[in-house]
Amino acid sequence: MAEGDDEWFARFIGPEADAELRLVTVRVAEQRELDMVELLKGWRAHVVKIERDMPLPMSDRSVWGAHDFLAALYLRDFLESGISGVREEFVPNVRAAIEDVDARFISYTVADDLRLNERVDRREQPDAPWWWRRIPLSGPAREELAQYGAVGPM
Repeated sequence: MAEGDDEWFARFIGPEADAELRLVTVRVAEQRELDMVELLKGWRAHVVKIERDMPLPMSDRSVWGAHDFLAALYLRDFLESGISGVREEFVPNVRAAIEDVDARFISYTVADDLRLNERVDRREQPDAPWWWRRIPLSGPAREELAQYGAVGPM
């Protein structure tokens, strides 16, 4: 049976760290902030959902596409920026949780040699972190990235 969100989170983050991480917030929009717990769980949820959608057809209305994939990359950005606000004693736990999800993400993605993420996002990112340089091996998100990336100028 697959590990649920709460079980996964508890493997890395204890109650004291959980309380601390809820106090560390990152501005994700002009009038919106998310705390580190929301960001950690959000990164994992996006990575899991995109992976689960890979064998599904584009015609399935429940699948996530290119913009959902980009949302995951932005979540990872916000998560990385929030690390600096985490108390030193909890950083190893947070890093371990992030690395666990990163490994899953890496397992079903490949190098984005065509820079499809940049094309769809319409931003050149010469110094983008590694996660912006990866795309799914296959599936609806990959198909949409290819479709949108083919028509969008850089």
